[in-house]
Amino acid sequence: MIIRIGVTGHRPDKLASDAQDVLRTAAGGVLVRIREALHRLDQAEPELIIASALAEGADRIVARAGLDKGCVLQVVLPFAPDVYEEDFASPQSHAEFRELLSRTRDRLVLVGARNDPASAYAAAGLAILDGCDLLIAVWNGRPGPMGGTADTVRQALAMRRPVLRFDEHGNGPVLLGAAGTSIDSCAEASVDAAVALFAERHQAPS
Repeated sequence: MIIRIGVTGHRPDKLASDAQDVLRTAAGGVLVRIREALHRLDQAEPELIIASALAEGADRIVARAGLDKGCVLQVVLPFAPDVYEEDFASPQSHAEFRELLSRTRDRLVLVGARNDPASAYAAAGLAILDGCDLLIAVWNGRPGPMGGTADTVRQALAMRRPVLRFDEHGNGPVLLGAAGTSIDSCAEASVDAAVALFAERHQAPS
């Protein structure tokens, strides 16, 4: 069984200062629980694919957590890599982006317009959603612009994708309902419910 897990989330300026380590550990735990839940359903070893745009912040944190737990990394880039790197301020960020990009199995590079970044990011988010079974969102719960985290969450819910939300401090996840509100505040129950929704959608017709 294969499950493709999309990622959306805030950049570092909207994350709490101590969120990175908390989120990486918590996201890793979620991925382990997803794998265990799928194994109980199918008995075969599942393959988890993380689909990320590798923006600074949450995208990279969850991508690295996935690699730590043996997941496959796929990327969807809004621009060609050298153009996309213009968004990253420091040499360390450039190096991290290239390192993660080198560890991907597949990549989709979109030809976004540099003078219209919001549309480019929105297209990348939609491409991730089109192929994902479940979305991990690191979201502060506030509205945002086109192509941002809130916009991607809204589209995911409209497409009936299960959304597991962490807040900007790394707390969570909680499973979001159609209105963007939490269905269950228990992290373990939220993950199990998300996997059950995935299994229900992919159950073979009798």
